[in-house]
Amino acid sequence: LFAARQSPTAQELPWVELSEIRSALPEDAVWIDITRQDFVDFDGRNYEQRLQDPQYVAWIVPKQGHVARVELGDAAQIDRMVKSARQVIGDAAEKTLIELGEITATELANKTLAAVAERVWKPLQQVIPAGSQALWLSPDGQLWLLPWAALPSEKDRLLIQDYAITTFINGRGLVSQAQAAPSRVTRSAVFANPDFDQSAAEKRAAHQAV
Repeated sequence: LFAARQSPTAQELPWVELSEIRSALPEDAVWIDITRQDFVDFDGRNYEQRLQDPQYVAWIVPKQGHVARVELGDAAQIDRMVKSARQVIGDAAEKTLIELGEITATELANKTLAAVAERVWKPLQQVIPAGSQALWLSPDGQLWLLPWAALPSEKDRLLIQDYAITTFINGRGLVSQAQAAPSRVTRSAVFANPDFDQSAAEKRAAHQAV
């Protein structure tokens, strides 16, 4: 669950324990690990009968307390919903917005995202501990392409309005980043009040002055 889903040597990717995941989590954060799994019916007579349709399964790990397991359901169906939502969002920006107007384009995008949220986010939301303010998330499959921040969490509210959302490849990446954080040096840049009429020479001078 918490190790990488690939299989290099143990020296390259050491196993990550649950205690390390929890140690890396801030007090107000919850770790959500979603996997796309093939289910096996061991009562089947042959391989074709034993191998079931893939499912999305999520583990929700708070800083303290119970680890919840949530079955999100048929992966192929969820993948189709995600692809449809992304298509509608893309059309809203390039086609629907021009042909039908901003209000209709927004309504169509919101409708498809709401359907995905009902299938994917609502089951997770039910087990997210009260008071959580950050989602540390490791999706899988098509769920990597889902705009999580834009999902509706409640009526007239988006997920990004309720949670800070950070994605990780896997639990090992989360732990590695947390361990490196104290020694990491970061630089911030703030851009405001842009001058769109600035000449090329002025742009170069401003860039060199930074």
